[in-house]
Amino acid sequence: MLPDREVDALLPLSISPSPTEVERVLVGRVEVITPEMQETARSLEQDPQAWEEAFGRFAEPVGASLSW
Repeated sequence: MLPDREVDALLPLSISPSPTEVERVLVGRVEVITPEMQETARSLEQDPQAWEEAFGRFAEPVGASLSW
């Protein structure tokens, strides 16, 4: 957790008109790539459309996890 002043310094926020109160929440995300996902990715490497259908928004992290 970061103090408000550090969050404000990293991610400035400007709202007009100014609200009486601001509560900021930051959410992190970590992709867990399983061996099964890597195996599927390797089997689909020649078919970009199937790759996108199989992994959607996770296509980039799955690809980055492979050592071709």
